[in-house]
Parts: sequence; C-alpha cells; structure tokens
Amino acid sequence: MAATLETAAKNTIVDGFATAYTWFAAHTAAPSSGSNQTGSRGQTTWGAASGGARVGSAVDISIGAGVTVSHVSCQSASTSGTQAAFEDIADHVFAASGVLRITPTVTQA
Repeated sequence: MAATLETAAKNTIVDGFATAYTWFAAHTAAPSSGSNQTGSRGQTTWGAASGGARVGSAVDISIGAGVTVSHVSCQSASTSGTQAAFEDIADHVFAASGVLRITPTVTQA
C-alpha cells in the first residue's frame, strides 16, 4: 500500500530537514560526502513551510578564479558535517573570482 501524505505531514518533514540542513556548498564535480568542494559554504535561512515546501534565503558562495562549478550540495554544518543532497547544475565558469548565488528550495512530494 502506498500512502498519500497530507500537507501537514509534508510540512513536518520539510521542517525537520530545514532544522538540520542550512549550509550549502559549491563543487567542481559530483560530490561524495562533500568532496570536490570549492569556496566556503554559505548559510540559508529557511522560510515557513507551505504546501510541503520551504524556500530559503539566497546563499552567496565565493568562488576563486579558474574554477568551474558543476554541482551544489546541502550540508549540516559550515565545515565537515553531513551531506543531505546534491544537485547537478549548469556549469558556471569563473574566469575571475566571483560569487555563485543560489536560492534553495526543499519539497516533499
């Protein structure tokens, strides 16, 4: 039997995620437990859950010159910690130092 979650249950799930995972990192390849990280991690402030989703504040990650960022990940701490998830993004090539800005969203379908 496959259960369909009610919105309140979905909100509870994303609330738990948002409590534990507030840090985001940029990577030069698909990360494995935070590997290939470039630059320092940035932190989001999650908005309130609605409809089984939460949207975070924009996160700016400083990237050095000559770096291509291909993935971002969600982490539990500013250093080390636990990686919750990662996403393959369109390559961002930084010929000069710059900032990668992301606006995270977590959704429980």
